[in-house]
Amino acid sequence: MTELQRLYLEHMALPHGLAYVDADRNGVVAFIPSDVSPSDESVLASIAELHGDRFVRMMDAEEQMSTMGSWDDAWLLATIGVARGAQGRGLGGDLLAAGLAEMDREGHAVWLDTATRRNLPLYQRHGFSIAGHITIDHGPEVWRMHRGPRG
Repeated sequence: MTELQRLYLEHMALPHGLAYVDADRNGVVAFIPSDVSPSDESVLASIAELHGDRFVRMMDAEEQMSTMGSWDDAWLLATIGVARGAQGRGLGGDLLAAGLAEMDREGHAVWLDTATRRNLPLYQRHGFSIAGHITIDHGPEVWRMHRGPRG
């Protein structure tokens, strides 16, 4: 998982999007514009390799989730994470607020997918609304959420 996150940050969020980390590097949030995808074949091959035998299931899940719709002009909240020892102190919410403030300054809508029900209130507090919900075949429930630009 760590290596996958590194690839997405290094090849998508950092060169094309927006990423915030706290001073102690305990948390990260990353946003990616809608028109960015990894174009380097070696990155795509690494992503597939890291997913291993789950890659086909992931692609099937992506196809199922495509039925929930999308927004051509919205940025993706690609990842948000906090190290275990730093969780529960509001760091994730603070990083999310900082990133969303920049999205608002630039006039960007944002969307995300989450398969963790307990994350819904966090995202709703930051202005996201549930735009879709699906249960993946032999997999988790997934909620697609959207937030228009503020101000």
